[in-house]
Amino acid sequence: MADKKYQFEIDLIKKIKETLEQGKPARSIEYTEEEKELVKDMFLLTSKPILYITNVSEDELTEPENNEYVKKVQEYAKQENAEVIPVCVK
Repeated sequence: MADKKYQFEIDLIKKIKETLEQGKPARSIEYTEEEKELVKDMFLLTSKPILYITNVSEDELTEPENNEYVKKVQEYAKQENAEVIPVCVK
């Protein structure tokens, strides 16, 4: 039984290693509930949640998806399972 547990952990670490070697963060991986518990205990910096903040005009604040730059940030964030928050800052 212990061998099965360790093999599961080894397979998970290999999956994370392959992702990191591709230049992608650990948060970009879709984990099972069991994997999430193990990853949480690894304290990987790239598994931490991240927010992308976009600065838009007041007019664009109601529909930021019409801004081409916001769209690009949203596409990038989607690859990392991250969120984008549009704000209007003067």
